[in-house]
Amino acid sequence: MAFKRLRVKVRRHAQRPTNQGIGIFTSLLTSSGEKKSRALAKHLRIHGIQPKVYTTELKRNIRTGQLIRRGTQSPYPQRTRSWGKYFIKPTAPKKELEEVFKGEAHDIIKKWLKGEVSERVLYSPHECAINTLHLLRFFPRATQRAQKYSYKGPTHAEFIAHDVTIAALLHELTGQVPVPKPEKEYVRPLEALQFTFTPNQITLRFRGKNYNVTQKFNELVQEARAFKKSKPA
Repeated sequence: MAFKRLRVKVRRHAQRPTNQGIGIFTSLLTSSGEKKSRALAKHLRIHGIQPKVYTTELKRNIRTGQLIRRGTQSPYPQRTRSWGKYFIKPTAPKKELEEVFKGEAHDIIKKWLKGEVSERVLYSPHECAINTLHLLRFFPRATQRAQKYSYKGPTHAEFIAHDVTIAALLHELTGQVPVPKPEKEYVRPLEALQFTFTPNQITLRFRGKNYNVTQKFNELVQEARAFKKSKPA
């Protein structure tokens, strides 16, 4: 039995304090971020959506996921997946890492997408994207497995990630780069990139535009398997 449709949203966490340098790795949500996460959860619940929630390991992402899961009364347990090891090199020199994160987030992303950040510090956007896709590929498989055994698995999933994750995925799958909004953020807090999985197609949607990414998605997933095997633990 094949699932009919599964939607996965890779969503940026809710608002955090700005201009924190390397402190962004420990920052929490602002009061506005908490409020808007609850409002989003209410919107999803009104539309009958109870998503399976995944988050990266940073506290603000876990908190965003908790608010969405509780607000939608999702029956599925929340899961955490490591993000840092797909973005920051485990051997990154501390001083170089601090230097990279001195600037504002939109400047860091701009340089990163252009390949202007040392590979001694960060994995490339390509490496970041393929490892995120390696995780996403499990979602439709899990849903199909659940339906095979007459268990009503989730038809929606939320992966609470980061602006760099969304920028890398969009760039690698479509060749596009998010255009910074007036507030100079490539991806706004809680903004999402949506994947729709059907038996024969994978569609990506971002800011009102749809892209058929079936072939590219599968190609990058194959590459991710090889990358995971070669990457040091």
